[in-house]
Amino acid sequence: MVIGQRGLSLVEMMVTVAVAGILALYGGSLTASWLGKQQLQATQEVLQQGYAKARSVALTHGANGASNSASLLLLTNKQLCVQNGDYTALNCTDALWQAQLAVDSITIAQQQTACIAFNSAGLPSSGVVNSQNCATSTQYSISKGSNNANGYLE
Repeated sequence: MVIGQRGLSLVEMMVTVAVAGILALYGGSLTASWLGKQQLQATQEVLQQGYAKARSVALTHGANGASNSASLLLLTNKQLCVQNGDYTALNCTDALWQAQLAVDSITIAQQQTACIAFNSAGLPSSGVVNSQNCATSTQYSISKGSNNANGYLE
């Protein structure tokens, strides 16, 4: 004599799998959006960190020789670095500080390859690196997926 059967019917199993699939799909898209926002925030923090490091180098070392710049903040190929003011190339070889940026697009002063020169007072000033004029504007724009961020370095 069978008193009761234990287990799930096929219909109950199919409903459970369907609900789990919907939750996984929704959770995956939320996770992707959250990761994009986190990477934007991390990139903004790295930009501020690089800006502060370049100012610190400028204040510490002052202007070098014929160059009016005491330090440089360089952005090239989604890489950010700080160089001495007498540096003449737009790359991060032998940088004093550098960071790789994990975003889709980044610009400083509306340029993907940019430099900001700092005078011995730690303020952005005019400068030239590899025949490119350095920006005195500290406006940046970042995008990662469908997320965007804009602001000013300070």
